[in-house]
Amino acid sequence: MKKIAMGGMIILSVITFFSIPGSPDTGDPALKGPCEIELETYCSNLQPGEGRVFDCLDRHDKFLSQECKEYLKTWSKELKKLQKDCGDDAFQYCRDVRVSYRRILHCLKEHRNEISHACRTLLQ
Repeated sequence: MKKIAMGGMIILSVITFFSIPGSPDTGDPALKGPCEIELETYCSNLQPGEGRVFDCLDRHDKFLSQECKEYLKTWSKELKKLQKDCGDDAFQYCRDVRVSYRRILHCLKEHRNEISHACRTLLQ
């Protein structure tokens, strides 16, 4: 998760929309299942975005339920896959987009004919 360099925040924002239903973003009701109690207990005062909620959960790791820990572990694997498959594309085509996963996702989809095959496949 510390691989945040040029374009890293873009990717960190984009991952919240991929593969796993829901993401560490309190604005996403799908996360209410596996980490709902932890979010309400430790992270309810945070404004979602830019990885703040994920960082909060990470800081409280020793207090998280096993179900929440497993969810976040899977989510981290998806982040690595997204960084690998779409990182260069997001940086090339969407680096001027305000950091918001929905905006970046929209940008990548607008460039679907120009992005790499691996990223295009992941977007589908």
